[in-house]
Amino acid sequence: MIRYWILVNVLIQLISCDGYAQLRYETYADSLRLDSIFARTSPSNVIIRDGKIEFDNSDIHASFSDSVENMYVANFDNFDMIESHVKNLRFVRTKKGIGFSECKINSLSIVESINLQVSFDEYCIVDSAQIFGGDIAMVSSTARYLYFYESTIRHLDFVTLPRTLTFSNTEFTSEVLLSRWTTLPSNEVCILRIRSVEDLTKLRIDDYRKFCLDFDWYDFEYDEKVDIYTRLLKNFKSRNQTLNYEKLDKEFQAFKLKELGIFGHVLNGVTRFWWDYGYKKHQVLLRAFQLNIFFFLVNLFFYPILLSRGYQLQKFVEIDFELQKKFGHKKLLLFLARIPYVFLYTGYIFWGWKLDLHSIQIRNVLLFGFVLLQYLTGIVCLGYIFNLVVTK
Repeated sequence: MIRYWILVNVLIQLISCDGYAQLRYETYADSLRLDSIFARTSPSNVIIRDGKIEFDNSDIHASFSDSVENMYVANFDNFDMIESHVKNLRFVRTKKGIGFSECKINSLSIVESINLQVSFDEYCIVDSAQIFGGDIAMVSSTARYLYFYESTIRHLDFVTLPRTLTFSNTEFTSEVLLSRWTTLPSNEVCILRIRSVEDLTKLRIDDYRKFCLDFDWYDFEYDEKVDIYTRLLKNFKSRNQTLNYEKLDKEFQAFKLKELGIFGHVLNGVTRFWWDYGYKKHQVLLRAFQLNIFFFLVNLFFYPILLSRGYQLQKFVEIDFELQKKFGHKKLLLFLARIPYVFLYTGYIFWGWKLDLHSIQIRNVLLFGFVLLQYLTGIVCLGYIFNLVVTK
């Protein structure tokens, strides 16, 4: 009797829904099987509880069966969820397995499912998958956005990386290997979001170049962010993953500098340009040479003014006086003749250990500041070069 009541109840829901907007099935008996239920138009929301549902092609050909020895299965074969307007799938306390083949799914939610294996074939397109609670093993997922909340994860394997991968209050029962995951289209990176994951040592990322840690999605405290960075760095270091450690450490240094405000953002740019956060120490030699050339080019156009109102080195003043007598009004020849002397003048300031205070003319504050800037920049470069030689 109860079987007929359920059959009538399901059929009434199919017929009475406005545009067949909702299809709902719940198990009420120990043994039940309903076959060949057809809907002329596709439902927009499907809620499956403790049961099995199968869709074939783009028609809603749904067969439902209840639990058999607590083994619940849901399979989807060759069904286009988007074109059929099935936008939200929700599984509550499902067991055993859920399989998808050649499907397009807008949103998938799995709630409090125990010992569940979720699988997708390579032709599936899942826009968003959210896992709340339960114990999950996910095989060959193609979800673009994947969210785990208060879940226990036994296994993860992906056809393609999701654009966003979130672990919140999540536990890993064994090592989760991410090395086999392929990259996103157009060499995009996967945005990795982590919060309240106790044991990050079980999260194995063999190629962190495919990922980027993100904290904008939640209101984290500063110490929480530092803790996640520190534990991930410790994870990479323990596995001797040098490239992973380097990339994450650069992100960590940038994060700490940017926390200082506008000055920190400027300092972060300088640190990245200067020696790539300390990972390209030999780059200091190149940067020092580039700065020397930069100041030389500027001095080349302001050389007469610098000599008379900035840093008046007597020897260079005498040489320039002789050049002016020799070339007179031939400005181009005078300009070319000054080039080697301007280069030496710049080097004397930039690489000099000390300034001759008697030669400085403070009649023009801007010129004095520019000379001082060259000198201090050179001192910094010499300090880095000395450190490079000593620590080599």
